[in-house]
Amino acid sequence: MARGTQGPLAGTYSTFDGMIGDTRAVSSFPAVPIFQQPEEVFELVVQNDPASTNNVVVGNAFAQWIVLIPGASMTIPINDPNKVYVRAAAGNATINWMGMT
Repeated sequence: MARGTQGPLAGTYSTFDGMIGDTRAVSSFPAVPIFQQPEEVFELVVQNDPASTNNVVVGNAFAQWIVLIPGASMTIPINDPNKVYVRAAAGNATINWMGMT
């Protein structure tokens, strides 16, 4: 397992055989990409952490329209996690994500 730093908005990400993942805090503004650097994946799983008290919205850089209640998750067939943007619907929340490489 390799670990790297992802920048000031996130902690660390982990690279396993065939998967990368992270947990990060998000606020209601602005929406942020799930991963700050290009990374080739074929599928992305996004979860609003079960301990979050606010909903999370998921979409692209221009609009986030998919609502995830705490504990809910979704799978997105996509080639790069930095194309998916998230934010808390209000206040703050925590998301978990995993990309299959």
